[in-house]
Amino acid sequence: MYLDSTNQIDLPEYMQFRNLDPLSEWVQSTLQANRIATKLDRMGVNNRNNGKYLLAIRFHEAALDLAKKANDRIKESIILNNIGVVHRRLDNYKNAMDFHMRALNLAEMNHDSITMAIAINSMGNIFRSRSETWKKRPNCLKKATLSRKT
Repeated sequence: MYLDSTNQIDLPEYMQFRNLDPLSEWVQSTLQANRIATKLDRMGVNNRNNGKYLLAIRFHEAALDLAKKANDRIKESIILNNIGVVHRRLDNYKNAMDFHMRALNLAEMNHDSITMAIAINSMGNIFRSRSETWKKRPNCLKKATLSRKT
């Protein structure tokens, strides 16, 4: 397992880059931090797929911290979508929608059409899970329509 006795993530590569301080250290560590963020995000997806949702959120949040420190906005939006999926699986639809909206907004700012499409699709999955009608989701449709025009 990747948790220590205090229930903190025990992954040496993560601990090394968790508290990046000086700019020079950050510049030297950006690529490594991105690789570790990707690894942590994948571990979150694996745990989600194995039904370990709370552990998945912890890995995704750790990945999100590193992506922010590395200033990788595209990776941030991908991770936000992954956190949203976990919340949907936990039937926490409001949090799920919030994470997908954050991912969508970030993806729009970065002109990342793939992550935008994933966020919109995920929001559709939330409404489908809640058995709501298409008429009750104008924000999703509005975002999807705007995305197609650009």
